[in-house]
Amino acid sequence: MEENIIIAKDINRIFDLAGGGSVHVLKNVSANIRRSALTILKGPSGSGKTTLMNILGALDAPTSGELLFDGKDVIAMYEPEKELLRRKHFGFVFQSVSLIPMMTVYENVEFALRLSGYEGDFKNHVITCLKRSEEH
Repeated sequence: MEENIIIAKDINRIFDLAGGGSVHVLKNVSANIRRSALTILKGPSGSGKTTLMNILGALDAPTSGELLFDGKDVIAMYEPEKELLRRKHFGFVFQSVSLIPMMTVYENVEFALRLSGYEGDFKNHVITCLKRSEEH
């Protein structure tokens, strides 16, 4: 089994500007993210963190570069494959948390598991997830 679950090589992301021109947000970014590791992305505002996270999470495509998840080429995947990848393997915590306010924390986590197609013991898995979140 590969030690690195995500391998990004020479990722570039260029955005075209409405009035012409472009802005080069990511320049040759490379990263290896180990399996089962807590990984933190830190940097000043405007440094490209969100852009990089969107690419690593298969929400956006780089202008150029290589991205592998568990040995599979993410850039070559069709959108349905990326959707399945996100649903089964990724968890996103956005800066502005989007919890359903009329549901408890437990119910929000359980709801996300149901949407992902999880087929195990919901109660034990939700409790495990919540305990792990307390550790960090």
